[in-house]
Amino acid sequence: MPYTTRFDPTATRGILTADGIIDLGGSVEAMLALAGDPRLEPGWTILVDLNAASYTPTLADAAKLGALQQHAEALLGRRIAFLASSPTIQVVAGLIASMATAKGITAQAFTDASEASRWLDGGV
Repeated sequence: MPYTTRFDPTATRGILTADGIIDLGGSVEAMLALAGDPRLEPGWTILVDLNAASYTPTLADAAKLGALQQHAEALLGRRIAFLASSPTIQVVAGLIASMATAKGITAQAFTDASEASRWLDGGV
């Protein structure tokens, strides 16, 4: 599986890290699985680290974004930061963050890990 999950109780954060080739459907499933994991305590934030991932968008991916829209309630009440250095993945991460925000989820895409961490901690 291209995603690994870990929990950082010090930062009160669930971290989803992608490594290798990913697709949008698997990414949405991994995010929803993390959101439903009982180790992700109430009030914890989520960091989706996509820096080691590679991704090529397809037309079929547009339909898969619907799964995120349908299950957005699982992510409500959490700050979600998407971290990506690849320009292609940055665009997709920004799109997902925008869609999540439209559903009432606090989400943002970042290229810098320290900025993402500060934002997740409640900074601007």
